[in-house]
Amino acid sequence: MKSKYSAEIKASIIIIAIFGLIHILFYLGVFTVKRPISKEVLLEKRTVLFKHSPYGITRESEEYIWISFPSNGTISRFNIETGKIDFSLGSPVKSPWGLGYVEKSLWIAEVGTGKLYRLSLSNFTIIDCIEGNWTYPAGLTVTDRNTLWLSSLDQMKVFEINLSSGEIVGVVRVFGVFGLDFKNDSLWVSSSDMRIRRIDPTTGEVLETFYSPGRLPTGICWVGSSLWVGDKSGSLKELLIAEGRYKLLYTKPPSWLYVLLFIAFLPIVLSSWSKIGRNFYFKK
Repeated sequence: MKSKYSAEIKASIIIIAIFGLIHILFYLGVFTVKRPISKEVLLEKRTVLFKHSPYGITRESEEYIWISFPSNGTISRFNIETGKIDFSLGSPVKSPWGLGYVEKSLWIAEVGTGKLYRLSLSNFTIIDCIEGNWTYPAGLTVTDRNTLWLSSLDQMKVFEINLSSGEIVGVVRVFGVFGLDFKNDSLWVSSSDMRIRRIDPTTGEVLETFYSPGRLPTGICWVGSSLWVGDKSGSLKELLIAEGRYKLLYTKPPSWLYVLLFIAFLPIVLSSWSKIGRNFYFKK
């Protein structure tokens, strides 16, 4: 004997089968959405560990970067290809922090005196010195425009200095800057709040912010597409900005799918309820 509710039962089975299939497809990743990873993420490509904390970092070329180690008073040349230091010298200043490479020489920020010294890498003698209205200098970088950028930790400022005259020609207010580099008309700074920022050197506006892996970022410098970041933990990290990489989203069925399931079952429930009501009425 054919059931009075056979149509409703068939419809329910079909709806459940369809939604069950969609559920399975979601869990299999058929409807997975790809979304770009946030540009705030810096990917670690390589990490090198040292016995002492690297502070000043500056690029000589695509092959070498120079690193200052204030705790043992040395300045070293790091070979990017081998990942090892291939040359070291005793610092001519007591506590070398920021470094800036220019024309076979290094500008060195000396924390104790606040002076900036230029060291010749040909004969390892001091060939220039700049003094100014800054205290506790930390980050330093030299541009191809004959300017030097210097951060002062306690003044919370970054100074633009003309190397020909030694005069300050610009000031940007930035908090707690340990490392500096200049790339594509932007200042890159590493700060004590564990952030690395790209800043407009004219207005001081923050254009991009990145989270720095590690304990406390110190010196930074760009070599090609890699951002090299020193850390107080004694590490030197080669980082890449996460562009063109994706993460998967929505692998679980969305909530609106269950709303559709309810809407699909509603006519079946109403129809069955109507039949039950009629049967009850006629039995009376």
